Amino acid sequence: MTQPTRAHLNLLILLAVMALVPMAAAQEPAGPADMDLAVHTELVRTWPLPSGTSGFSAVVDHSVDGTTLLMMGRGAEETEECVIALSTPAEARSYTLRYDHSPTRCFAATAHPDGGFFVRGEVTSRTSRPGGFTLRADADGGLLWVVEDEELVDSSFQGDYGGPLPGLYYAPELDLLLGLTLGVRRLPGSDVLVTQAHVIQASVGDLRVTAKTFGGATPDFIVDATARDTDFLLHTHHGLTGATRFFSYDGSALPSPVSPGGLDWEVRELPSAPTFHRDAGTFLLWTDADPARSRAGIVAFDGPDLLPWSETFDGPGEPDRLWSSRDLLALRYRDDDLFYTVRFIDPATGEPLGLFTWSEITDASLVDFLRLSDGSLGVLAADGPSNQVGEFRLELLPASEVPEPQDPDDGSDDTDDPDDGGCSATGSPSPSTSLLLLIAIGLLLSPRHRV
Repeated sequence: MTQPTRAHLNLLILLAVMALVPMAAAQEPAGPADMDLAVHTELVRTWPLPSGTSGFSAVVDHSVDGTTLLMMGRGAEETEECVIALSTPAEARSYTLRYDHSPTRCFAATAHPDGGFFVRGEVTSRTSRPGGFTLRADADGGLLWVVEDEELVDSSFQGDYGGPLPGLYYAPELDLLLGLTLGVRRLPGSDVLVTQAHVIQASVGDLRVTAKTFGGATPDFIVDATARDTDFLLHTHHGLTGATRFFSYDGSALPSPVSPGGLDWEVRELPSAPTFHRDAGTFLLWTDADPARSRAGIVAFDGPDLLPWSETFDGPGEPDRLWSSRDLLALRYRDDDLFYTVRFIDPATGEPLGLFTWSEITDASLVDFLRLSDGSLGVLAADGPSNQVGEFRLELLPASEVPEPQDPDDGSDDTDDPDDGGCSATGSPSPSTSLLLLIAIGLLLSPRHRV
């Protein structure tokens, strides 16, 4: 029997590899590749948090450009109180809230563009009547108005009162504030949870709408909402099927169903709330509804100069959060070991710009992304030992243009000094399937020398 020559073996290997190429090409495209850019961050300022609180456990609101609000709890049971830390371009201040001089828990808070803030909270010691409330405070911490949940539980409220829910949303051009409350329908053999919205005229504290549900006779479950300039975009789950749905609501009687991107939302779900920036548009992060969450993508729409787009993205883990700003989107992935990676994306086109680990973005402990005064994306980081938080300006630059990191100061001042501190890292795109196949062909067909 004739022994195969090296040329025969090389030909067989080549044919075997070529047979794999159509299979790889038939797979769903991975989306555009990331650009080879670098992250550069500069410290804007630091500010201390009140004793007994931690930036790592804070709920962060960055709905107003240049303003960062951290909502935290402090104490337990009889001493429980809500702490609001508010950083504006002018100053950073903190406020302690014990409503009605009683133990108080906060569920949501959001800043007002003209200063001050709104809070959705609850007096935890009340048992005989609803303990929830919605209030507005000015920049000095003075109470401007309060609407107690007793006003919400009227004849139209569905079910027994179940308390306030997280989420508080302010639409500035409408001057309307939307909050959420839980109702519990007692049915034979089971209880049904009903989420209901209330709307307040924010300038004066007048209750405009209460016990508002969405979706028909079997109300949808309101997951969350996004306040835009002239409406609220509500993200719900169908009351019977659990399918993802959306409504546009401006405080009038009739909400309008919407279908962002014209996609089939019955097979998709949102791992995080929709995000909106008035200069960029509305952005939805979605994954497949199947347990594997095999695909993930972003839909962009309703921007002032935005041509709507929809892109899918592969990543090093499960996508779980999306942030938006005037100039960047930040898409976070989480793997099984709770290791986080962030992909930055151009909000105008959907073009991926770079993929970075959290430690490559800043040497500090990253807490959240925020929006600076010019609407650009920034970073909020915390230092546990000093109990301070720092705000950083973030830029994506060609690697050759990134300046050398500067030695940070002691972080004790509260000034806007863009030269304080710095951190840089370069993100690299992954090689494509076709490139890997070409490398494999080259290796397999290269001559082997006998030793």
